[in-house]
Amino acid sequence: MNLLNFFLTYTIKLPENKFTPYGYDKRKNSYYLKDWYLTPSYFDGAWHLYSNKNLEDLFTGVTETTVNFVYPKNLNLATNFTVLGNSSISNGQMAQLTADQQKNCEILLSPEKRFMTHVTPQITVITDIEAFKYADVFKGLSINRVTEFIENNLGKYPHRQLLVSQLDYEKNPLYGINQLPSFIRPYEEQFQFEMKFLKTALINILEETLFLDPRKEQWLSDAIANYLMIEYVEEFYPDQKLLGKLSKIWGVRSFNLAKMNFNEQYTFLYMLTARTNLDQPLSTSNDSLIKFNQKIGNKYKAGLGLAYLASYIGKDKVDKSIKTFYKHYKLSQVKSLDFESILKNLRVQISTGFLKTL
Repeated sequence: MNLLNFFLTYTIKLPENKFTPYGYDKRKNSYYLKDWYLTPSYFDGAWHLYSNKNLEDLFTGVTETTVNFVYPKNLNLATNFTVLGNSSISNGQMAQLTADQQKNCEILLSPEKRFMTHVTPQITVITDIEAFKYADVFKGLSINRVTEFIENNLGKYPHRQLLVSQLDYEKNPLYGINQLPSFIRPYEEQFQFEMKFLKTALINILEETLFLDPRKEQWLSDAIANYLMIEYVEEFYPDQKLLGKLSKIWGVRSFNLAKMNFNEQYTFLYMLTARTNLDQPLSTSNDSLIKFNQKIGNKYKAGLGLAYLASYIGKDKVDKSIKTFYKHYKLSQVKSLDFESILKNLRVQISTGFLKTL
């Protein structure tokens, strides 16, 4: 096989972040970069080329990447790549960023130093997830608990550090919590922070390590992430109510909504589309889903599917299947059929078409 070197010179024009979170924030003098440089498309005998539809589903191959990044002196850098070095130069700062078998370099630049580094026994975490009246020392304890849970129930994260940003959370928030005014806080700060961090961390971990077709098989990542979120609440907050402290208020506590447990929201929100005949199969391509299903309905449906499977064939079998799948297929191109084959190899008696009918 002949190796070819291509040297490309091009200019990137960053838009203002008026319509998407990406680009330049004029008000805060900050930048958010993702999918910002030329990247080889995935090829498996045929090229997989998808138009950009603001779905964040760039389909790339497994690459080894080094970025020499020059930026102004008055800005602070946070990234999901490993920073090998950072030095001052005549016109600013230069950082060398590197990654092996990661998808894309995500960069956040801001005047203030928002991001904190937490070194846990499992992984180094860089985060600026917001928490109202929750001290940094307690944040550290919560992050330790969440990273330990993820490693025990999914597997070891193979990269040096994990970026968990408030911007990433705002793109995939905890629906319900994010709809309430800031002065209404029905949940304890510890619970709210841990759920925000857990959801964002799981999404980023699966995106960085499972190279599924993000347009056609995103549902599998959603299923694993939401299933683990359900498990986390059942393990650490089994008595948590959907309305939190509001469920104890006179005039509210008599409603059925106030009696619902936190995990019942997955069925409740998914059924909003099912009852109006707007339900779509999990195998539906991302660009063919209605907005509610793309953001909420199908994600919750996928997690509920695994939870139902666990109650039907045994939780231990599904848990083992997830850990086996992640162990053998992380950092490699993978398909949802590989997960189904693991379930079958564990001698789980399910019909071949079960996953297709969810």
